[in-house]
Amino acid sequence: MMHFFTQDGLQKLKRICHSKTLFAFDYDGTLTPLTPKLSHARVSLKTKKLLEELHQKAPIAIVSGRSIFDLKKLCSFMPTFFIGNHGLEGIAIHQKLKTRFRGLCKKWKKKLIKNISGLQGVELEDKKYSLAIHYRQARDRSYVKRSLWRGISELSPFPKIILGKSVINLLPPFRFNKGISLRMAMQKLKVKQAIYIGDDQTDEDVFRLPQNSILKIRVGRKNNSHADFYLKNHFEINRFLNKTLKMNFIFLLFFFFLSAMAHGFAYSFEGEFHPEKTYALIITGSPEEENRNITRLAFETFKAQGIPRDHIWVIAHSPAFHDGRDFDGDGRKDIDFPLEEEAIETAFAELGARVPEDGQVVIYINSHGFRRRDDSFIYLYPGITLGAIPIELSGQLLNDYVTRYFKEATQKIIIVQACKSGGFADSCSGLNRTVVTSSNHNLSYRGPIDGKYWPKFSYHFFKAFSSGQGDLDQDGVVTIQEAFVTAYLNNKPTHLLHRALNRIGVWGDDDPVIAFGQEMAFCYF
Repeated sequence: MMHFFTQDGLQKLKRICHSKTLFAFDYDGTLTPLTPKLSHARVSLKTKKLLEELHQKAPIAIVSGRSIFDLKKLCSFMPTFFIGNHGLEGIAIHQKLKTRFRGLCKKWKKKLIKNISGLQGVELEDKKYSLAIHYRQARDRSYVKRSLWRGISELSPFPKIILGKSVINLLPPFRFNKGISLRMAMQKLKVKQAIYIGDDQTDEDVFRLPQNSILKIRVGRKNNSHADFYLKNHFEINRFLNKTLKMNFIFLLFFFFLSAMAHGFAYSFEGEFHPEKTYALIITGSPEEENRNITRLAFETFKAQGIPRDHIWVIAHSPAFHDGRDFDGDGRKDIDFPLEEEAIETAFAELGARVPEDGQVVIYINSHGFRRRDDSFIYLYPGITLGAIPIELSGQLLNDYVTRYFKEATQKIIIVQACKSGGFADSCSGLNRTVVTSSNHNLSYRGPIDGKYWPKFSYHFFKAFSSGQGDLDQDGVVTIQEAFVTAYLNNKPTHLLHRALNRIGVWGDDDPVIAFGQEMAFCYF
């Protein structure tokens, strides 16, 4: 870990410093000094002036454990994004989920107040969607911490815990952090580079990101930190801002590319979406009505996003078992490969040979699934009935195909619709990948919509891109994350029998899973 103000640090800043770079900062201990009183942490006039000057040239995000309400009250500077509550506020968290988080925090707060009421120097901060217990002013910190942990151990469900400097943060058991939030902000702004400065353990979620396109700077040296460089203390922030402003920015004015997002609905994968460089593979593993229906919808969705017809390949049963084998009405057969074991790997190999180095690939698979040991599997039925001997496609085998045949692709999007498919997120996660599954390790739901049978998660996932329902932040772009949340919110049983079975645990509308990059999977609950 090197001091930032060296030749290496300044050269890295010069390479990454332009108007399509997101500048992101933690708040306490980074933009402001740590203070005994939370309400005293305010951005200085000098720092504010430098931030405003930088904001004229590039987007800025403030990423904090504080609530957005608190940040807006304390910070006189208005960035492009406020991201609060360790990522639970500000980026792609739907209001219905926030309502759940709020109810959970109220329940925890009621129990904690009884347990910590007699502790001196302890402050319980209610941040609406999370709680923070501050003990910076406690005299006997060892005793206080033991008492706090006893109280926390009694909470149900047990919270996600983030430790900070003399603070214990309690969050809903929802795998989300500053690192995921920063990547989502980059995706939303369509920027490929970022600079992040933070000072706390919570900022390590950003510092651990594998991307070389993020310059990671820590305030205060720490030997086991994953940051690239360090600043000696908070007072070097203004020196960093002054150096940055003296760099030769490429004046593309980020306001122009912000406004460009408002034209029509489109995918927003990792970085920019270029349909002419995107390839899609659809694998339908069952001849049932719902699978035939969703195959057509997936095909139509990919094509509507501008992906060339020759870039969309379909593996399915004989066209005779698909209503309208010509999905788009152009007179051409749209099933490219029969559902046979040899054909599956052949399709991966041949399609992989076409994907350019800067291309993207989207893989959608739907069928029946099961779990064995530590992996999820999909049954692919080559016959015309479910009685045929199935082909087994495991998460590990799919990961092997993607790694071997799509190694040139810059991004890989894997979408799996099957019961117990969550293991695919574990097996197939990796650098430059997004993995979406309709279920975690239990069940997923199929049912009628508008008189037809559909795999419900996939139906709402793909419809999110064309209906406008998926544009949760109303910016004109439906992202993978927004489509995921839209499908999650609609993935509920509607049939009376299915609702009854779900209630007793026989059937389920179990939680979909989405995983970004390496070791960054999270479930909605």
